[in-house]
Amino acid sequence: MKNMFCDKNDLKNEDYVESIFVDRLLVFLGFKDKHVIRKESLRQITISRGSKKENYKPDYVLEITRPKLVLDANHPKADLD
Repeated sequence: MKNMFCDKNDLKNEDYVESIFVDRLLVFLGFKDKHVIRKESLRQITISRGSKKENYKPDYVLEITRPKLVLDANHPKADLD
């Protein structure tokens, strides 16, 4: 199946999902490099998951004045539950 950024067969693992799909999606959505913090530059952050908070190291944090959106890319066949 093809989306506007790549062919699904191109998404072989999580790194490919990040570099071929998510990075292109963020550019398409208009996020500037200065607003995108990638996992290599991140420490663990505290996020809410339902009613509890936990430490987590996401793949991306999109930030303008404070974290607005946390993204985590997964292997194309990963069980998301």
